[in-house]
Amino acid sequence: MALKIVTPPAVEPVELSDAKLQLRISSSVDDVLVESRIMPARFWAEHAAGRQFITATWELRLDAWPCGRVVDLPKPPLQEVLSVKCLDQDGTEQTFSSANYVVDTVSTKGRIVLKSEFSWPTLADQPGAVRIQFKAGYGDAAADVPACARHAILLHIQAAHLGDRETFGGYMEAAARLLDPIRVVEIA
Repeated sequence: MALKIVTPPAVEPVELSDAKLQLRISSSVDDVLVESRIMPARFWAEHAAGRQFITATWELRLDAWPCGRVVDLPKPPLQEVLSVKCLDQDGTEQTFSSANYVVDTVSTKGRIVLKSEFSWPTLADQPGAVRIQFKAGYGDAAADVPACARHAILLHIQAAHLGDRETFGGYMEAAARLLDPIRVVEIA
């Protein structure tokens, strides 16, 4: 399984003004430095929560269809599946019709569920024979992201900005705890 971003988020869930307010900075002297900490903080929070915050387009590549009828999609919340394409036995790319499956955007992790009257097509024997493009995220604007995620990002920025080894762990622990309500937990 391989996952790559096709279209990254157009905005960050935290703006420079939010970060400066958190840091109690009023001048513009450190704007470049503070701005440079927003994206890494978002990456950390999205990874820690197992979610996509702002709308982005992703491509999931699979070497084979799943054994069952369900393809779980990472990076919840799922907004929509844009396409399901595969390489047939001859190595020719085919689009798998959306009439053959149902898209579940309600479950915590979005998924593609094959309809009972259909089966997965036979694939070429090569890596990445299945390509699924999908959009994920809470929405297009920072205001669409849960407040707990935005606050976690701000605490991460604050920990990085202060650079104090004594307090870094405390800030990061608090930031991680803020993500608990939205964290995706895998149940085996």
